[in-house]
This record gives sequence, structure tokens and C-alpha cells, in this order.
Amino acid sequence: KKAFDERRKYFVERVKNIPGVSCLEPDGAFYIFVNIDGTGMDSDGFCRTMIDEAGVSMTPGHVFGTMGDGFVRVSYANSMENLQRAVILMREVLEKRAAR
Repeated sequence: KKAFDERRKYFVERVKNIPGVSCLEPDGAFYIFVNIDGTGMDSDGFCRTMIDEAGVSMTPGHVFGTMGDGFVRVSYANSMENLQRAVILMREVLEKRAAR
């Protein structure tokens, strides 16, 4: 439980510092919903971009209902090493896109 709590806190804090996205810290579960409105992409496009350019997999928010539009669901049920790498890669992809 402690390890997942640490991963959740780490992942949320780092994701909140990525340009164009935001999220709230969940009370439970093993995933966060990331608001991607600031990226200019829809959730399908964002997920495709992240898997194609960063190798980071996530789920479009709309598959969880219409309130999920503009969000993606990302699991933090992984190793701390993988979470650290995922955040770095997500940031790199979004910074490159913003610089275009």
C-alpha cells in the first residue's frame, strides 16, 4: 500500500508539471485521469501520439463515458522506474509538439 501511495504521489506531481496537461490526485484506484485540453489534441489522438512517439500506453477518457472527453486515463500500477521514464517521455513529446 505504501509503495502505491508513493507512486501515486510521484506520478501526479510530475504529470501536473507537464505543459498542456493537468490532473487531480485520486483518492484511490491505480490510475489518474489527465486533462489534456491544453494540448490541442483529442483523447484518441493524444493516446496515439503517446504510444507512437513515447511508447507510453494510456486509455482515451471517452471510453468511460461522455464526461471523459478531454481526458486520458493513465495507470500508475507499474514500477517507479517505468513511471519516471514515462513522465520524461511524455514531457519530451509535448514539448517538441509545442515548439512546432
